[in-house]
Amino acid sequence: MTMEDILVLGTVGRERVHSFGTTSPVVFGGTAFYAAEAILRAGAARPLLVSALGHDLTPAELADQFSGPVNTRGLRRNADLPSFYWEARYDQTFEESTTVALENRLIDGFAPDWFALGDSFPGIRFCYLAAFDPKVQLACATHFAECFVMSETLEYWIGRNRQGVLDLAGVSNGFVVTEREFRALWEFDAPPYTPYRRVAGILERCGLDLLIVTFADRGSQVFDTEGTFLVPALSCETVDSTGAGNAFSGGIVAHLAQSGKYQRGRLLDAVALGTVLASLQVRDFSNRALWRASSSAIGALRQEVRSSICWFDPGV
Repeated sequence: MTMEDILVLGTVGRERVHSFGTTSPVVFGGTAFYAAEAILRAGAARPLLVSALGHDLTPAELADQFSGPVNTRGLRRNADLPSFYWEARYDQTFEESTTVALENRLIDGFAPDWFALGDSFPGIRFCYLAAFDPKVQLACATHFAECFVMSETLEYWIGRNRQGVLDLAGVSNGFVVTEREFRALWEFDAPPYTPYRRVAGILERCGLDLLIVTFADRGSQVFDTEGTFLVPALSCETVDSTGAGNAFSGGIVAHLAQSGKYQRGRLLDAVALGTVLASLQVRDFSNRALWRASSSAIGALRQEVRSSICWFDPGV
């Protein structure tokens, strides 16, 4: 297995967060940024970043923000536009934010050369498609159809192209959504402890190996072809929840990728690891908390989560 075996598509850039009386400086962030850091901390591989940069950020400057080596050959610069920037405020809960400023014009017209990427990195077996324009996600998933593709989205994209997001789910192996995103896509609720039979039809129609619904500090529920189980969240003090979902999914993909192909037997440990990385992500701004965490601490927390999983519905 090569070091560049996980393709990560998403946004990279800068952000600023106003969080219950605390305001971060302008820090690095973006959906692909957080997922890549989680992949590095999972110790599986060096992520191949596929994203757009503006005139104000170079690949080298971005690479310096990670705790380990990332492959930046999938980044494309636009000399006419600034890089991705997001400023937001959390007012009532860490589950919902209000966007104060958004600069994402780079996404319009972003069309990577998928054939060139595939030729340059023939060892890619896993793709993580963080929230992005679903047309670009769909193009990536279609080109790398032989890979295991894990995808996610945002209500922002569902509101603009719901059918495109549903089409993306139909060409993905794994799909991760929040409780609100699930409702927006499939028009019924899937709270914690949802019976397997309620969601089994979605798995079958989309051809998914797994579907994960996240509930922030209430954990996540995993549905796959053999049943469903609930994974409790770790209790911790939250400073900024931005990027927690990306860290969660990145950790899952990283653990699954360690065997070189998808194995259902690795799923429970993968979700436990993703849960740990998400809990670390929320403890500071940007990727600071993930960077500081020791491998031994991550391992101990993963075992704690693993031992707390006690509910399973086989759906029979």
